[in-house]
Amino acid sequence: MQHRNESIWIFTTNYDLVFELAASIAKIPIYNGFEGIAQRFFDIERIELTYGKINSNRMFELFNEPHIKLIKLHGSISWFKEGDDVYRIICT
Repeated sequence: MQHRNESIWIFTTNYDLVFELAASIAKIPIYNGFEGIAQRFFDIERIELTYGKINSNRMFELFNEPHIKLIKLHGSISWFKEGDDVYRIICT
């Protein structure tokens, strides 16, 4: 998959962070609907975003890398709910 802009969709019922850990070791970005820094907030529309950069000609250019779209059907140990909103905290 090297140098291919392809999504790998993973649907899991796991609560653990094994997919996140493995992807970080392999240096593959995960897009899972969360946005933010230390306390990230969930926005389902983030999953369908296209990621890229503006090149020197001021044109949008897709990132040319594999990436994972991770859907955790039952939540995660790093998620918490506050009111109607779902957040993710960085676990160390």
